[in-house]
Amino acid sequence: MPENPYRAPNSPVVDAVAPPVLVPAERWRRLLNFVVDYFLITLLITSIEYAAPSWLAGLGQTIFHRPPVYSLVMLFLGASIYYIPQEALWGVTVGKQLTGTRVVDEHGRPPGWRKAIKRTVGRFIPFDALAVLLTARRRGFHDAWPNTYVVRRQR
Repeated sequence: MPENPYRAPNSPVVDAVAPPVLVPAERWRRLLNFVVDYFLITLLITSIEYAAPSWLAGLGQTIFHRPPVYSLVMLFLGASIYYIPQEALWGVTVGKQLTGTRVVDEHGRPPGWRKAIKRTVGRFIPFDALAVLLTARRRGFHDAWPNTYVVRRQR
């Protein structure tokens, strides 16, 4: 019987691009990321607090007595402004850039907006940073929940 000219071709489907090799970042790099990034977040919060009274003065309001939850809200706001855009778009923050690390998803790409938001929320779980330093896999809740990894940047 003659071959059917309308049959789909028998070409093998092969992924031409090999998956990237993801080398987890060492603990000292992650600790240095934390220190640098939180220093910059503190500067961001301080600049917002410095500018806020001048905005509120026009409204006849001044913040003198802050409720206890104020610091937590400001820290969450500062961390969100700092981490989410940088990690979602490029997979690096200033601290990660200095230490030669980056955040990736399971395919080696920058995590994207949804995973970056989950990472930032996960950072506020108590003892999350200690889990990164004390566990063998070097993954805190903020890494495990969105399924992201902090890895050495390939040169």
